[in-house]
Amino acid sequence: MKKIFFIAVLSFFMLPGVTPPSAGQSIQQESPVLVGHISYIEGSLLRYVPESRDWVATVKDAPLGLQDTLYADENTRAEFILPNSTWIRIGGSTQIQVLRLDEDVTEVDIASGKARLYNKSSSAVMKATTPFGHVVAPAQAIVDLYVGDASVEALCIKGSAYFIHAGGTSKYDLSDRSASIVAGRGQVSSGK
Repeated sequence: MKKIFFIAVLSFFMLPGVTPPSAGQSIQQESPVLVGHISYIEGSLLRYVPESRDWVATVKDAPLGLQDTLYADENTRAEFILPNSTWIRIGGSTQIQVLRLDEDVTEVDIASGKARLYNKSSSAVMKATTPFGHVVAPAQAIVDLYVGDASVEALCIKGSAYFIHAGGTSKYDLSDRSASIVAGRGQVSSGK
């Protein structure tokens, strides 16, 4: 009986297209889904619900994950803590969407308003896109963004970061010892 079982198993692996796993080969697993949470709200914070195409009020300690879109009403402040040691604080009249969230990268889109990016990790990178370009904040950096109707201002509070203007490839360095960067649709300049 054992001999028949062995021959059956051996013939299975001899079928075309079927290869036995090697001793050192491991099964690839999908990366875990990371979810942060809303740690603080002062005022009214709304979450967009795509199924009903409507904005609904959200509360403190609600989960925050991939593709979530939030809007802070005027005079609202909120804070989000993400599991890869990145934090985001937003002010009033701010719309933000989580585009990517994994162990190495936090990427958000800030359509309007003001946000502070805290990268407290030792290796993750934060990226924030705006209508006028994007900023990248490596580990241990803190960056402020002010997104208006005609421009964005990026200011590095701690460490260093860089800004890339929309539609271009020019890289503008930001540091806690330099002036801010102000970018409109057509130009980039130093701020005050």
